Amino acid sequence: MRRTRALFLAVLAALLALSVAAPVSAVTFDVRAVVKENFERAPSDEPCVFDEVNETLTCPGIGTAGRFGRFTSSAVYDGSENVWRTLTFADGSSIVLHEVYGDVLFPGGSADAPGALLSFGNPFSQEGTWEVVAGSGTGGLTGATGSGTVTVMGAGNTLQFWFTGTITSP
Repeated sequence: MRRTRALFLAVLAALLALSVAAPVSAVTFDVRAVVKENFERAPSDEPCVFDEVNETLTCPGIGTAGRFGRFTSSAVYDGSENVWRTLTFADGSSIVLHEVYGDVLFPGGSADAPGALLSFGNPFSQEGTWEVVAGSGTGGLTGATGSGTVTVMGAGNTLQFWFTGTITSP
């Protein structure tokens, strides 16, 4: 019995030594996330805010991201094709995404309809890419990297974003 116990303890000590000595490797995982933003006339608790000095529009949103769960989103639109979005998760972790969008597409003949591009709520879609530019917090996102594609669809007072790609956590 003592030999069995001693052998067990020796094997356990060896396994612990290996696990401590083994380098920690990065983990890459697939990401699928959805963000919803309401603006202008939406009955939102947090409407978009326009900064006249910096000429930026900051819009809050909410969403979910698979294994990370629910998050809040704060997107800063600077009037160009660039968007800077901070996603903050329930555990306090956050990542900052840099998004770049291409041409706006309008379904059917909606771009030619009377009042198009002038009235509220013309439907559209847009494709783009995203890249993680910063990560922080306790949920394993500090130093994270990643990239992927994003599709946005807008109609009325709502924008919905679908993100796909990968994130590598150190």
